Amino acid sequence: MYGNKGHNKFCCCPACKERRRGSVLFKAITYAISIIVIYQLILLFFFMTKIFAFLLLIELAGLFFLLFLLIF
Repeated sequence: MYGNKGHNKFCCCPACKERRRGSVLFKAITYAISIIVIYQLILLFFFMTKIFAFLLLIELAGLFFLLFLLIF
């Protein structure tokens, strides 16, 4: 089903996914990205210049994409 190449860091079998999600590094990266997202949302709501808001929205979209890649 997942190929006979063996397990590596990009393996998507359920056991490897669970092992990656349980690691300390995964949790630390997820928390760090979450804190950055919250900080950027605070900046976005309180310092609303047009250029700054546009740049923050682009960066926020990139961080959400990274968080999506980490989780799935």
